Amino acid sequence: MRMSEELIKMEVPVLMETLERMAGEEPAEEPDPALLPLNLPGPVLVTGAGGQLGRELVRVFREAGADVRAMTREDLDITDMLAVEDAIEEIKPALILNAAAWTDVDAAEAEREDCRRVNTLAPVYMAGLHVPMVTFSTDYVFDGVGRTKRYNERNRVNPLNVYGNAKLDADELILGLGFEHGAQGIILRTSWLWSEQPGTKNFFQSVMRRIEAKKELRIVGDRVGSPTRALDLAKAVLVLVKKGAHLKPYKIYHAANLGSCSWAGFTKEIVRLLNGHPEEVYPISTQQWQMNPENFGKRFAQRPLLSTLNCNLLEREWGVVLPNWEESLKEGLDAYLQMKKDGVVFDDPDGSAEPAGDAK
Repeated sequence: MRMSEELIKMEVPVLMETLERMAGEEPAEEPDPALLPLNLPGPVLVTGAGGQLGRELVRVFREAGADVRAMTREDLDITDMLAVEDAIEEIKPALILNAAAWTDVDAAEAEREDCRRVNTLAPVYMAGLHVPMVTFSTDYVFDGVGRTKRYNERNRVNPLNVYGNAKLDADELILGLGFEHGAQGIILRTSWLWSEQPGTKNFFQSVMRRIEAKKELRIVGDRVGSPTRALDLAKAVLVLVKKGAHLKPYKIYHAANLGSCSWAGFTKEIVRLLNGHPEEVYPISTQQWQMNPENFGKRFAQRPLLSTLNCNLLEREWGVVLPNWEESLKEGLDAYLQMKKDGVVFDDPDGSAEPAGDAK
């Protein structure tokens, strides 16, 4: 039945008034992520819980009230599929946070099968176990050739090394599980991961050891990326889980601290924050670093010269933005110095970390 002219005349002004009022209203603000509830029907299984990202995931999710089951490499070998199945059966997790990874980019060139088992086969297998999972990828899926802009999720991938290829294979296979079988979870590509926590092996720790030993700071300056603090990434994962992003079919998002710099630039900022002399940091090329006598006999993987990540999709779809890298570096350095003051011992995990410019 068509509306009468009299009814239309009465309703239209009311409708127009309502639309005008709505147009003048401020958009609703996003709720504070800290106030969002963490509604998980079961425990959270964290693999790789002894690494720099795994530790922060354990801490952040426990502080949010989750029942976290932390599994280090010694507790659970993710390449042992039967062991993984047994752990899933025993724990019955509502969510897997897969922070376990092969992170030695150079060694992967000679040990490609071992790298592939950890970085490709294991996460793909876990993605098919019908438990939502957050897993992590790398900026090294890109080659950086002729690049002047940040990479987004749609840009062409072309890894230059075994490590990047293994991660990319996992990305594509897991996406296929989501597309074809509805497997749920998130793949977060991140960049130049670092942590101020003791017992972790990363670029920040390497530089601090050199500064404290008063060694010359000859640092790679021809590669540009987005240094990302592990704590910031862990907090971003928590917000995504609170908002239910892990319950959608797998999708890739870029997640890194805002801004970009070279490793030499990162080091200069550390020196500046320590009230030192940034001009005493000497930028060198990757080739010069590799020719250093300390590196004699080592085999090096090729790395992209530019691999900064565009994280707009993560913000647009889920309202998640990581802080600027300089802000995070200041907070991380302050935390590091406080731990030093409190007597915390910082040992090189294996005596081999050097500021060559890897942080995975």
